[in-house]
Amino acid sequence: MVLVFVIAMKELPIAFLLSPRGFRPLSITMFSRTSEGMPMEAAPYAAAILVFSALFVGVVLRHDKKAD
Repeated sequence: MVLVFVIAMKELPIAFLLSPRGFRPLSITMFSRTSEGMPMEAAPYAAAILVFSALFVGVVLRHDKKAD
């Protein structure tokens, strides 16, 4: 868990720098809501990140099984 936290914290400033003006990625929105002390407003964004990540991992695992 600590390793995932450290990796996420390293990549968050990159998301701040590389995101176009007027576009707020889910990670930045979730981070800004949690840092402002609004965890209930950040929960849907965190859930969306988890769902998208789970779907992507599922696709990769399915593709890996087909390759074998």
